[in-house]
Amino acid sequence: MSISLALTNGLIVTPAGVLAGHAVVVEGSRITSIVPVSAVSPEITMDVGGAYITPGLIDAIRRDTCAATGPARSDTSSEWRAEE
Repeated sequence: MSISLALTNGLIVTPAGVLAGHAVVVEGSRITSIVPVSAVSPEITMDVGGAYITPGLIDAIRRDTCAATGPARSDTSSEWRAEE
């Protein structure tokens, strides 16, 4: 059984710009649509309080490279480590 969730009251970041007054609709574990808030009829609505919503951003990040940091390094000796 798939549960429908709508993320509302956020600023949705898309390639075309930032959308306000829209909702991100999630069914199960997938984003299915971005619609005007007036068109929302999910089982659950979550007010994100004006936070930025970046649908699909996780798909843009790959483990072996990142636009912000460049190619992954095999030498991790200089990385910060939490104190034990």
